[in-house]
Amino acid sequence: MQMEERRKSVRYKAREDVRAAISAEDSDLHTEGFVLNISQSGAYIFANAIPFQNGILTFRLPDGRTIQRRCRRIDPYQPRARGQAVAFTDALTAEELEVLKAPILE
Repeated sequence: MQMEERRKSVRYKAREDVRAAISAEDSDLHTEGFVLNISQSGAYIFANAIPFQNGILTFRLPDGRTIQRRCRRIDPYQPRARGQAVAFTDALTAEELEVLKAPILE
């Protein structure tokens, strides 16, 4: 099965001023970085990789608001990796996705 066929939702470049934190539910591990790309069903976070099955992803917006989603890792954990793909347990709403994705410049 092709990778493109498996993806259910379109990926967008994320806003550069949105920070992301992932906390593992099964340990006290957490990591923080920024969102490279975003879709309604998942995201790719540029941060030090942590091993987790289920976690909480918190998007921190510049205006102080946060958007949280439970998530699970998509990619296998690799020590010292800079980045990890996650799938959301519950999809982002269209409004949340609009807030997180980078504006498309004409």
